[in-house]
Amino acid sequence: MNLTPSPTPPLPPLPLAPHEDKKTLALIRRVLRPQSSPNTPLEDILPALTSSPGVDVQLYAFLAIVCRDFIFAWYSKITNDRTFVDEVIKVIAHTTRSLEQRLRQTNLEVLLLDELPALLDNHVRDYRQCVYRHRTALCPHLSIPEIFHNLQPHPALKSSPESERVYLKLLSSGILATLLPTEDLQSNCERTLIREILSGLVLWNVVDKLSEPWMLYDIITKVLGTPQQTAADSDSITPAEVMNSGDDSGMSKKDEFKMKRRKSRHERRVSKQLLMKQVADMPSRTTTPVNPIAPAHPISISHHIEHLLGLAALLINLATTVVTSIYAFMSHPPRPPRRKKPILRMSFLKFISNLLRLDSSQPWLKGNLLLALSPFAIQPAGSLIDSLLSDLFQAHLASPDLVVKILASARAALFPNGTLGPPRPYPTAVEQAAIREMAMQTLLDKIPVVVKRHYFGTEQREWMSIVNGYLDIFEEREVNKHLVYQILELVVVRLVPELEEVEVRKLMKERIGAADG
Repeated sequence: MNLTPSPTPPLPPLPLAPHEDKKTLALIRRVLRPQSSPNTPLEDILPALTSSPGVDVQLYAFLAIVCRDFIFAWYSKITNDRTFVDEVIKVIAHTTRSLEQRLRQTNLEVLLLDELPALLDNHVRDYRQCVYRHRTALCPHLSIPEIFHNLQPHPALKSSPESERVYLKLLSSGILATLLPTEDLQSNCERTLIREILSGLVLWNVVDKLSEPWMLYDIITKVLGTPQQTAADSDSITPAEVMNSGDDSGMSKKDEFKMKRRKSRHERRVSKQLLMKQVADMPSRTTTPVNPIAPAHPISISHHIEHLLGLAALLINLATTVVTSIYAFMSHPPRPPRRKKPILRMSFLKFISNLLRLDSSQPWLKGNLLLALSPFAIQPAGSLIDSLLSDLFQAHLASPDLVVKILASARAALFPNGTLGPPRPYPTAVEQAAIREMAMQTLLDKIPVVVKRHYFGTEQREWMSIVNGYLDIFEEREVNKHLVYQILELVVVRLVPELEEVEVRKLMKERIGAADG
């Protein structure tokens, strides 16, 4: 009898979390920790960047690509010592943990629902004032950017691009003076290198790209989704008729009426043909033999069941939040408010009203909305509603899945297939017009038809005119640059409040005893 114990079979690998795909983990290990074992967890070989493992994986994926393409390309020719990479990782880990701690101490409700909308509202109001004054007796010889700069002067936009670079260097020095460790801040070479990278490569490119009108229009399209194409848009009668349909100058009213009626008949015929084709193709879409006892449409039934289960889960989650908020409100005495004013009185509602011009276009609508919301902004119902809205808002922002998705999408856009993608060519005037047209169609598709007919008008031309008025706000590049700088300053000051109270030179003297050169 063989008494030798049989070898223990290897345990199956644990399933990876959604953020821990094999390619991403392999990239991080191959670049940052090539000597580590593949079975060693990532948190055992690399320091934590944040409190979320999913966010750490995405940040380390960014760092791995940057180190491989921008550091190892020249550093490996000098030496194979990895001490420099380890020090870079330590500095980044210290900085990200400090940023996360400061972010937790920041009141995101006030920042995103009150301060940022107030800034946007001020920008929209001043831009429309500039358009109103342009080419009038008030400003006969000034362009719109010049008028806007007189209304909102900014030190970075006084004279030339050199003033922007100096301003970004000063801002980067203030950020580093509060976030870098003391031993790294004392190194003049390291401090200067990081400052130049942050101001010249990161902030300069961000401000420059986000100031382009076509870039903002493209962001609107990508965030909201491309407009849906209907059958009437995809099929045309003939190319000649399509080219001639937009030019009605040489066409009589009778011919124009015939053309519209012919198009209508053609669209109905195409819709009918598509519907008949879908019905005819339904049996051929199944790959398994049809069971006469089984339901006729099992796929549609399961699809409806999935939607019902999702709706039930959403209702249960909402009911749980409501009950928890009511219980907390009833069981504990009202505590002092965490902010100066409730959510329903923050600036985002005023910004939406001014953006849509409700004061002039629909004054009765704005009055009715304010009247309907007033009972929810007073005590005690106001505290309950405000607590419920605050819990829902915080639950949405506190989810690390949102940050993971944003970082994964940004990495896929910046580094497709794990490498630095080619820079996007600057679009021509025709391409910029097409990008704006796509943004306009996207906004029109996202606005419900009932809203467009009751508040925008009854014709497509009126809808397009109103939406184009919204897009005109981002038409001037120099005006957009004012907005980007103001948003950047707001975010930096809320994350690094020391810069609002103390000068950068004083911060450097307090940390290392010398001012930054």
